[in-house]
Amino acid sequence: MPTELGQLARLDYFGLDANKLTGTMPTELGALTQLVTSLIINDNSFIGSVPTELGQLTSLHFIKLSENSLTGTMPTELGLLALLNVINLSDNSLTGTMPTEIGMITTLDTLVLRGNGFSGALPPELARLDSLASLELSQNSLTGPVPSWLTASGVLAITLVMSGNRLTRTVPSEIGLLTALAALYTQIKNLTVFKNNFVGRLTLPANSTLELLYVHQNRLSCSIRAHNTTVKASSQGYNTLVLPCNMLSGSLPEWVQMREVPFMYAQSVQDTWGAVFIIAGLGLFLLVLVMASTKVRVSEFLWFTPTTEIVQLSMWSARLMCLWSIALCPTMVGMYYAGANYFECGKMWLRGTITYLSDDPVVEWVCAAAACIFGGGAALSIRWLELHAPTKDHQPKHLSLRQQGTLVLVWGLAMGLFSLPSFTYAISAALPPENTIGVDSITLKMANHGAGFMLWAISAHVIPRSARLLARTTGSDLVTAGRLIIMARLLVSLVVPFVVTLLMHEGCLSMWLRFWTPCSEDGSFTSKASLGPIMNIPKTMEILKHSDICAPNPKWSSCARNVLDVLTDLWSSKLIFAAFVSPVVTILAATPAAQSALLWIFHKAKHCHRAGDDQFRVAAISIDSEAAGIVMLVDLSLVLGFCVPWIAPLCSIALALHAAAYHVVVTKFGVTLQNEARPSTSFLWVSLALGWVLVAWFYFACNLH
Repeated sequence: MPTELGQLARLDYFGLDANKLTGTMPTELGALTQLVTSLIINDNSFIGSVPTELGQLTSLHFIKLSENSLTGTMPTELGLLALLNVINLSDNSLTGTMPTEIGMITTLDTLVLRGNGFSGALPPELARLDSLASLELSQNSLTGPVPSWLTASGVLAITLVMSGNRLTRTVPSEIGLLTALAALYTQIKNLTVFKNNFVGRLTLPANSTLELLYVHQNRLSCSIRAHNTTVKASSQGYNTLVLPCNMLSGSLPEWVQMREVPFMYAQSVQDTWGAVFIIAGLGLFLLVLVMASTKVRVSEFLWFTPTTEIVQLSMWSARLMCLWSIALCPTMVGMYYAGANYFECGKMWLRGTITYLSDDPVVEWVCAAAACIFGGGAALSIRWLELHAPTKDHQPKHLSLRQQGTLVLVWGLAMGLFSLPSFTYAISAALPPENTIGVDSITLKMANHGAGFMLWAISAHVIPRSARLLARTTGSDLVTAGRLIIMARLLVSLVVPFVVTLLMHEGCLSMWLRFWTPCSEDGSFTSKASLGPIMNIPKTMEILKHSDICAPNPKWSSCARNVLDVLTDLWSSKLIFAAFVSPVVTILAATPAAQSALLWIFHKAKHCHRAGDDQFRVAAISIDSEAAGIVMLVDLSLVLGFCVPWIAPLCSIALALHAAAYHVVVTKFGVTLQNEARPSTSFLWVSLALGWVLVAWFYFACNLH
């Protein structure tokens, strides 16, 4: 830009926007003292700092230097422009704190500083801006609480945009977010404060009509207090986003998008776990009926001396889990409840886990110390199992390279199929019904609620039978089959849901946005607000870009909590099935009637009584799969037991009931045991390491003490 432009002493309007100008802005611009209307130099490639000499343009009403590459701080001299109506310095690289001198511009109508690197707190001098109608501070690094003057000043804001910062405010339930921000903002129309750390309830001004409302990716919870306020429907229909990464509950207003996706907000215990508890109750009821019909006394089921090594191993593991539960559950649940400050409400059952731990350094330090103690105790328990567990340790049969290759290839493909329920569950927890792949809400709900049962069925029945079949086909033995079982169960239950959640969920890598229909339509979220005429020239301000919503922006503290939320629900439902349904299935399958039915089926399928097929008969329990199941339950406790304390009691119940079921089918129905081998404890050490990594990652991602 030539410096000679400063000689145009009578110029009253200066506009060089949307060009390809480079270099620095000349200080001679300060000589244009007759500029009355506008100084517009946006959408160029200027570098360097904003000239302080602009403070000499005391008659200026509109200044727009956005979409350049300006650096440095915002000049305090701008506070001398007493007639200024609009300041727009957005999409540059300005840093430092917002100058307090802005508060001297009492005529300021619009302040736009989005897309810079401003830090620190909002200056209290902004309270003097009685004419301020639009405040746009998104995509900066502003921190600290929203100042109290925003609830006490006379500012009548129409547009308030503060998304993508690190602003916080813990508000009482009776105040709420919007009330705290805009208690006197009776004219507010556009509010975008997403991607901050606002805590509390979303309370809207009474009897208002908003045009834009984007408050997702905060820490809002409880029910929305709408107070007869609505959000005006736009021609595109994408003018509100509330749910992702908040944890709202109760009845949601009709204007809330994705309200038909129940797992995106905090449902009641009955809605989330009702079906699982009913099935668990039916499992116990059927167990009582089976025991009565087969004349198995309660004393035989609950109090017995183990007669086989698999029952001894199961009982030993159940006692171990019981000791862990007694030592872990009361203390950790109490500590987690005391430190559950991330949401005011949220999911009730997650308050007793590490998921909501936040904003309490003392509790965080105590939990960190408890994690170390838990890890040490778990390591000693694994070592004790290696030395004293009541089963023999067999080594797997040596295989040729060709056999090993076949085993790896076939089992790898099989594990991909086995992972489909956990894969679809993790997808359903992140994908809205309005998606480009055509999955409707009913399918998503079925995948979400049926995952626990499917995962249990595959882990308990499909994987063991497939592993034994593959071991027999490749010439291996049942020790190898046991290791294949543990490997597949670990992948299906932990690795797949963890990785898919990390990739798909909001707050993580947010790949769900690629499949969300609004994000596939360019410009769906681009929004502008009218600033009204300035010096008789109509002006507008872009308050939201399409990329603000649809571009992934990881928020790792939210990601870590979402991952634990997904894993907790999946594993808890799976363990409930394993504890209360699996034992009755084991006993039923060993009854004479079931044996006759299975033999008839085998005859019809022409697979009965052929050489080598005896191991597939139910009347001979393969110890490798049952021992692998025991180890897998211990694995789950090692990985998630510290983060979710009730995992250990569920595993203990499952192990005890399994031990009783094994004892009954052996002593009552004459079921024989094959290959009394203990699976390798290397999987337990791997699980313990994964548990440590999970806790460390959670602390690091959530910035806990």
